[in-house]
Amino acid sequence: MAKLNPSASGTPSLVYSTYLGGSSGDAGEGIALDASGDAYVTGVTGSTDFPTTAGAFQPIKPGSSGADNAFVTKVNPTGSALVYSTYLGGSSYDEGFGIAVDASGDAYVTGSTGSTNFPTTAGAFQTTLSGIYGSVFVTELNPSGSALAYSTYLGDGGDLSWNGNAGEGIALDASGNAYVTGFARTRGRNHNRKSGAGARAGFETFPGRLSRDQRKSYTAADRGV
Repeated sequence: MAKLNPSASGTPSLVYSTYLGGSSGDAGEGIALDASGDAYVTGVTGSTDFPTTAGAFQPIKPGSSGADNAFVTKVNPTGSALVYSTYLGGSSYDEGFGIAVDASGDAYVTGSTGSTNFPTTAGAFQTTLSGIYGSVFVTELNPSGSALAYSTYLGDGGDLSWNGNAGEGIALDASGNAYVTGFARTRGRNHNRKSGAGARAGFETFPGRLSRDQRKSYTAADRGV
């Protein structure tokens, strides 16, 4: 990851640049900033030695050596140290795609998971994985990265062999509602979608909103292709 100075050019424009990863494959997929200039990064890692911090929510890789997991890392404004860094996932494949930060420093992450034991919280909108393949997840981490404010699956896990449902982008409003968008490759989902002709197979996008009230309600609109 790198930070550039927009008022400079060439080598002086580079404020900092750093690797972030372990001994296996790692990829950054989403980044956000807070008012202090801290950078929040999410993505996917297959490394059992991905850099994590003491007291982080999941300092040890939760999946097997063959299963990639999501990560969430907060880097200080100079790029010289990790404020916190944690894995995020279960025993199967997990990947973070989108991240946003609120004024309190909570990080909101969305992505895809195939883990039946992906960490969810009591009272969340959907606490179990439905379907065979990847489901969307939406997770809020506290400012220190040590605990989940909430975490939920979103929609079913799909039933197509070319699989994959994923949240790819997330945004917040002033009330703390989270707005999620992504794609679903499935014949039927729990995204409040109705069709007089029944569910159809195909590639669909969905926009949706999780309410601030403990994320127990969800509204969505679908557009099929």
